[in-house]
Amino acid sequence: MKKEINWQKLSFLTAFVFCCVLGWGLCISSVSAHQAGETVMGGWNRVAGTYNAQGQIVMNVCTEDYTARSGQVIRYDHVNSNALDALCSGNEPKTIVIPSGATVELMNGIHPGSNTTIIADGATLVMNGSGKGILATRPDAVNYKAVQNVRLQGGTWKLTDEKEGCSVIRFSHGSNVVIDGLTVISNYESHAIELIAMKNTTVQNCTLKVQGRMDKNSVEEALQIDVATPKTAPPLVQYGSQYVKGQTCKNIKILNNTIEGSRGLCVNFDGSGNKKYINKFHDKITIIGNTMTGYTAEGCVIYNTLNAVVKNNKITTHSKRKTKSYAVGLNITLQGKAPKKKMKKARLTVTGNTVYGVRQGIQLFSMTSSRYKKAVVTGNQCYAPKKKSAIALNKRAARKIVNKNNKMLGTARTLRRNLTPQEHKLWYVFLRDYPIKIYKQRIIESFVVDFYCAQARLVIELDGSQHYTEQGRAYDAERSTVLEQYGLLVLRFANNDVDNHFDAVCAQIHSTIQHRLPS
Repeated sequence: MKKEINWQKLSFLTAFVFCCVLGWGLCISSVSAHQAGETVMGGWNRVAGTYNAQGQIVMNVCTEDYTARSGQVIRYDHVNSNALDALCSGNEPKTIVIPSGATVELMNGIHPGSNTTIIADGATLVMNGSGKGILATRPDAVNYKAVQNVRLQGGTWKLTDEKEGCSVIRFSHGSNVVIDGLTVISNYESHAIELIAMKNTTVQNCTLKVQGRMDKNSVEEALQIDVATPKTAPPLVQYGSQYVKGQTCKNIKILNNTIEGSRGLCVNFDGSGNKKYINKFHDKITIIGNTMTGYTAEGCVIYNTLNAVVKNNKITTHSKRKTKSYAVGLNITLQGKAPKKKMKKARLTVTGNTVYGVRQGIQLFSMTSSRYKKAVVTGNQCYAPKKKSAIALNKRAARKIVNKNNKMLGTARTLRRNLTPQEHKLWYVFLRDYPIKIYKQRIIESFVVDFYCAQARLVIELDGSQHYTEQGRAYDAERSTVLEQYGLLVLRFANNDVDNHFDAVCAQIHSTIQHRLPS
């Protein structure tokens, strides 16, 4: 029996489809209505940007002080701040291009709306204001709806303040954000990137660096994934209490970045003791293919996260702090109590990572009754001063722990077997047979030094190119300070000196040893 056609329903569907197509066409026409050469005005009747043939807005970068019609002289960094903020504001779809090679000096931060793309490939954005970040979204809604569909692409984003803490880039209460290919330079007391109560957000192919003075007690993260509370997200308090009620992050991907800071990466929690905050848990955090370094705390630390994947990363901490957790390469800790139904399904995967820890390589621990359903820790190479401390998996942290195919190595022992070409040459040609006993790859305090002569109280270090970066120099200076507290002299040579001036290197070592021997 043939079914009768429901003409009323069909007519409704036809009308619906027509309206959708018409609406889409109107939307496209409104976006593409701008003509190449059409300008967008900023403050003081100044052109902020100009549409190009692709419908993108190319920013008009100001490089000198601007005199308004009123005769008021306005600083160029203030003009740039106003112009860029004007271009980024609003929720209509838009793409802002900062010209390649341009340096955009800003006095105030920018606050992009939804559906915004900023392309800064080859450009530099500099914030001169003390304690101010370059970009921060303003929350005007919760449940990940404040800012949506934003993309940052390329460029160097630099904070010139070397002491005061802030976040260079901060997103909060949003979703569908991509941060791709940025170089972000902060200080040791600042976050390069901070994500607060965000969903479906990706940070990929970025380089996060630190500059300035390194405070040995700092634990500020270069990349922070944060819960929204008054303690962990104080900048949001000004917008209202509804924005700091413990909202967490979901489905965050951290892919193929280089991350350096006091801490490298931290998935944060609120440790104030307030149960409604400490029991908030992030979910679906994916960390793959990154190089993460913590100079005074962990390379990577993950608190209160239901499901997490940590895969194929290189993670290092240089911290020598007495608090053991700060000297762990990868620290995964459950601090609060998650809902039992969610926790019973929670899974942790840690695989294919290379982890260097001063006291411990990988730590998995629970301070409450919360436990992962399953923790899979496989195929990692973990280095620590003692082989036994390379991996520590607490049974309280997971109902089932799969611990297979991990290489747990003592750092000193491994380094002895894997000398650099320059270390190999200096050791086998000169130091091994030297009349006074010299040790190679010796543990002193929390460091492994290249060569050590106990009688002369002398440490000999061979430095590769990484030692001549700003971060490398800072770390070496701190390392030398610690060693000197033991009455040791640190004698440093570049690898190039060993390659090209070997006899002179040997002569200087010999002279120094003879001079420092007890009379």
